Amino acid sequence: MTSQNTARNFADLHRTPDPVILPNAWDAGSAVLIAAAGATRELISTGTLTSLRGYAGFGEVIGRFR
Repeated sequence: MTSQNTARNFADLHRTPDPVILPNAWDAGSAVLIAAAGATRELISTGTLTSLRGYAGFGEVIGRFR
């Protein structure tokens, strides 16, 4: 699948009468609750990812690559 097809498919999810809802998990507990509520997809914030890896924030990660 090309990136154009992926983008089109994602956009189509927002044009239906029943739009896609993407809940955002902040930790393992919220991820479990989201899954238990029946979500088929979940998001995770960059702040959550960086804190799980021991960084103070996303800016600290970006700074390491400059």
